[in-house]
Amino acid sequence: MSHPILPDPTTVRRWRQGKGDWADGAAFSNGVAITWTVPCAGVRTIRMRMLTTTSGGTLSAEFLRGLEDAATAYAENNPGDVAIVAGTENKMDVATHYGEPAIKFTFTPSGDGTLDYADCMFGY
Repeated sequence: MSHPILPDPTTVRRWRQGKGDWADGAAFSNGVAITWTVPCAGVRTIRMRMLTTTSGGTLSAEFLRGLEDAATAYAENNPGDVAIVAGTENKMDVATHYGEPAIKFTFTPSGDGTLDYADCMFGY
């Protein structure tokens, strides 16, 4: 029996829209980090696009050894942080990916605000 969120490289997953804390219109609070774990095995590139309304912050990402938020993060070769500027579409590109099972995005706001959108896309 397979696990329902186990990534399958043959499954097309080109775009994921944020849900929960990452949903369109979600409010966030100064200094309170929100995370989103996305299965990514079988993809070559990853792009996260993000737009906030009234406040920015920092978007960081780390590859995980498993699929859960509590999975151990790899220490090396994680994407660099991206400064999120309010009112401007921001993006994080991960140009090379070597098959890690999941990537965890963390947004740490520098003020209270609203998330217009967060979308994660994959290239094969």
